[in-house]
Amino acid sequence: MDDATAEREVVQLVVAVIVTYQPKPEKLARLLRLVSTQVHRVCVVDNGTPEIESIVGEHASAGFHLVRNTENVGLARAQNQGIAYALSAGARFILLLDQDSEPAPNMVDCLLRSLIASDRFKTEIAAAAPVFSDPAAGITSRFSQIRCLGVRRIACTEDSGIVPAEIVIASGMLISASAIHRIGMMEDALFIDQVDTEWCLRARSLGFSLIGVCGARMTHRLGDSPGPRFLGRQFFVRSPARHYYFARNTILLLGRPYPPLGWKLWQGLHLLLFLATVAAVCKPRRHHIKAVWLGIVDGVRGRAGPLSAPSAWTKLPGTE
Repeated sequence: MDDATAEREVVQLVVAVIVTYQPKPEKLARLLRLVSTQVHRVCVVDNGTPEIESIVGEHASAGFHLVRNTENVGLARAQNQGIAYALSAGARFILLLDQDSEPAPNMVDCLLRSLIASDRFKTEIAAAAPVFSDPAAGITSRFSQIRCLGVRRIACTEDSGIVPAEIVIASGMLISASAIHRIGMMEDALFIDQVDTEWCLRARSLGFSLIGVCGARMTHRLGDSPGPRFLGRQFFVRSPARHYYFARNTILLLGRPYPPLGWKLWQGLHLLLFLATVAAVCKPRRHHIKAVWLGIVDGVRGRAGPLSAPSAWTKLPGTE
């Protein structure tokens, strides 16, 4: 078997999982066209979009599978539905994507090559992640490494090479199926926000590592709109409900035993800055502050799952 044949066989074992929630048809169509040529099969998991079947059927040139939820079951559960399908289809690698991401034409190939060649690392590699840029915010991502008293963020200085990482975002992450079997699925109860962080921290606690691949690129939108910067970090304005989930899930993770102290110190400071920024720039201010405060209270109480009680701020535009 020559190298080209071997590469084709590996690609045939890659299944892409795209989670959608009221996507813009033209953006989803472009994503489907970009990813369909790079993987063997595409699984779209939709959280309640009436016209999703026609969009997927028209633009997914690779074989595709559609999972339709009648309501928004959350990002984590939708990802798990897609992962379960990928595993049942015999996938060796699973590519997670959000609807607002656009992979470069060679992104999957770069991630695959790096993941397969990562046997030089001392620990087993659970997943590989690309570098992403957010054109609206004018930023390029860096890879996070946990230290004793914080988190160090490493930028790629060239378009080649591998950076050891410990926390990466889910969109664009290429996960080894064997790692999923040992680490487990995403945590449904978190619903959305910090879902990828929790999985990365859990993988780390079980002895796995992750890698950032400098040659793998994609664009990805991080929030509804970019806000101010604090201590070198960009703040992104989201809906009150998203601010609730971020605050609640951060508190939940801070109370767990497996995240290291350095991450807890760094994330605790980030939460304080987040609260101050929400109070200063988000409007209507009372809705956003109420959402964050309720998230903190529910986190302290150990409450997880989706929001259940309707309120004015959960119905604002942009709420997910």
